[in-house]
Amino acid sequence: MEIQGIKPNAITYNTLLDAFGKAKKLIEMEYLLVQMLRQRECQPNVWSINSLLRAFDNRGQIEMMEKCYEKFLRAVIEPNIKTFNILLDSCGKIGNYEKMSSVMQYMQKYHFSWTLVTYNTIIDAFERAGD
Repeated sequence: MEIQGIKPNAITYNTLLDAFGKAKKLIEMEYLLVQMLRQRECQPNVWSINSLLRAFDNRGQIEMMEKCYEKFLRAVIEPNIKTFNILLDSCGKIGNYEKMSSVMQYMQKYHFSWTLVTYNTIIDAFERAGD
């Protein structure tokens, strides 16, 4: 694209990040994120975070996912409800109910309304636990 004089924007990068994540190509995701960070006019946003979190979750790399989330929070990128649904789903899959509770408390504290996806994610976690 750049060879043809077309500069990618945040939508382009986020689409590619999401595609690489779904294809479980974390090295390519990391490379693309570095490229994105080098451009001053095109910085990662909540969609970037969500793609990265979901990719790490799908690979079972929960610690990396948490580190990534914390880094983005320090970079002052605001999470959205999808971000929390990804975190809840990840915690539920591994049976980390304390962490799920922390995420839910954070959501409540900052007035994030639960969606149908949020409720289904929590129900799935309890179902896996046999509760």
